[in-house]
Amino acid sequence: MAKRGIRGYMSFGPTLAHTDEDIRVTAEATEETLRVIRQGLETIEDLMICNTRTEPLRRLVS
Repeated sequence: MAKRGIRGYMSFGPTLAHTDEDIRVTAEATEETLRVIRQGLETIEDLMICNTRTEPLRRLVS
């Protein structure tokens, strides 16, 4: 959502301060984001835009 210009919390609650355009843009960004999440459920490594972290502490036992 942030890459699409939407910053929010865990839920969204449109108010009278939001214009119809604000709500439309948020709805489109939500739809695009959910599409990426759905695709990511199958191929998360292909969608990562950063390196995956490795465990910072090496195991001392095998």
